[in-house]
Amino acid sequence: MKKAFCLLLLILFPLQSLADAKLHVAAKIYSEGELIDAPSISMKRGAGAAISVDETYDLSLQASPEESGKILLSGSLSLSSENHAFSVLVDPNIESELEMGSTKITLLVIEA
Repeated sequence: MKKAFCLLLLILFPLQSLADAKLHVAAKIYSEGELIDAPSISMKRGAGAAISVDETYDLSLQASPEESGKILLSGSLSLSSENHAFSVLVDPNIESELEMGSTKITLLVIEA
């Protein structure tokens, strides 16, 4: 019985550590070609995070790992009078770029 319990712990421990793994998202926010800010956000897999800078912008992100190894980033960006919702499937360690009207955001996800 004790061996079976230890074996179960050995199997489940890596799964728990993957679930608790952190993601770092480096973003760059542009408006009309001009860099507004470059925030960096850390979050747990499957969790969300948000950042607000004065009255400049609000950025919220939700990261969901996919079985393919990619990460689904869903979020919203409010900048000036523009509000954008987005959802993009990204590869870790490869910068992705989204353009929404006069707003552009780049996202780089790094697994920790």
